[in-house]
Amino acid sequence: VVTLSVKTTVFAISVSDTMAFTITDTTNGAYILKDVPPGNYALVFVPADHSYNKNSCRAAVSEGQITIADTIRLRK
Repeated sequence: VVTLSVKTTVFAISVSDTMAFTITDTTNGAYILKDVPPGNYALVFVPADHSYNKNSCRAAVSEGQITIADTIRLRK
């Protein structure tokens, strides 16, 4: 997640249920969601600094695989 210095909560949402969430690392913008069941998810990014807009992307998770999502940019 870019802007790196803004703590951002990342939610993995399947249909209407939140399956996992985490907070980004403010030194490099990275995050990890662990033990997410296989399926298709909306990743929703909610910055703690409300002057930045929320953002989202889609991700498909497969059994036993690591999924890497595209870089998300937070904009004011």
